[in-house]
Order: sequence, then C-alpha cells, then structure tokens
Amino acid sequence: MGHIYWTEMLYRAHMASVASVFRTSRWIKVAIREHEAGSLYGCASACRSLIESAGDINHSLGPVAQTLAYNKDAIRAEISGQTGEPMLSAKEFEDTLIHFTHARKVLKTEKTPDSHKAMQTFQYVDRAYLVFSGGRIPLRGIEMHGTLFPAGRLGRGCARQKGLPDRRRERAGIRGHAGRLELRR
Repeated sequence: MGHIYWTEMLYRAHMASVASVFRTSRWIKVAIREHEAGSLYGCASACRSLIESAGDINHSLGPVAQTLAYNKDAIRAEISGQTGEPMLSAKEFEDTLIHFTHARKVLKTEKTPDSHKAMQTFQYVDRAYLVFSGGRIPLRGIEMHGTLFPAGRLGRGCARQKGLPDRRRERAGIRGHAGRLELRR
C-alpha cells in the first residue's frame, strides 16, 4: 500500500514542479514579447501575472523539496516495500500538492476540503515576498496598482508614451515619468 501511495505522491510532486516551470517560463516569454512589441499594458499585465504565479508556486511547492529531502530514506523504504511499520502518510504534504492543482474560488454554499479553497491573490504574493525578503517589508504596503492594473493610473501613466503633449498631460493631472513605478509605504 505504501508503494502505491508514495509513488503517487512523487508523481504529483513531479507534475506540479513541471507545471510550475512551464507556467513561469510562459509568463516570462509573454512579458518579453510584450516588452519587445512596446506594449506597456501587455508587459505590465504579464509581469503582474508572473508575480502572482510565483506567489502561488511558493505557497504550494515551497515546502515540497525540503519535505521530500528530509524524509527520503523513509519514502524509499515505503516504495521498495522494506518497511515493517505502518504506512507513512503525509496528509499536509498531499493537501499542499492538491491545493496547487485544484485550488479555486469556492462558493460559500459549497462543501469542499480546505485544500481546494484558493486564497486571495495578494495573500500568495505577500507570503512569497515575506519569505524572500526575510520578513522585512510586506509587499502589500507598496502601491503598484497605479502602473500594473488597467483600472488604476495606467491610462494616465501611458499618456506621454501615446504622444500627448506635456501641456495636455498637466491639464489631465498626469504627473511623473511614463513607465516608472510609484512606490509608497
């Protein structure tokens, strides 16, 4: 029984890892393509999606390699059938992999396992940023939506790029340099 369970877990971990590499490389290709085409909207959107994807990948797959490395001897014994102990199971590990492949926005009326419930996008991004910054600065405190989100100030920020004269930019209340991110604490 342990042979089947752990072979399946390793297959899931491998599939999730390959999917994350594929997803990341696709977002990078899109960002590069849009940048080369001179599309600020497209490039910013692809970069935003890359950041969100990285947050999701970090949340779901961050502990996978360390868990497998730490328990490699026990997992090998389970796969080879050389253990006389009860089967080694890893519910939290399994839920993490399920979350990566199956998490989605769940309606309040639906009854689903927690592993199927997606968090809000900013939660994935904040967690990833806190991991990589050593917990120093929460990313949520930095305002990027003015440049990265079309509903924000993106249209105004692109005005110079679209050829509006400076006087018209000033009348419209557009400040700053096109393409620069506004960072605020």
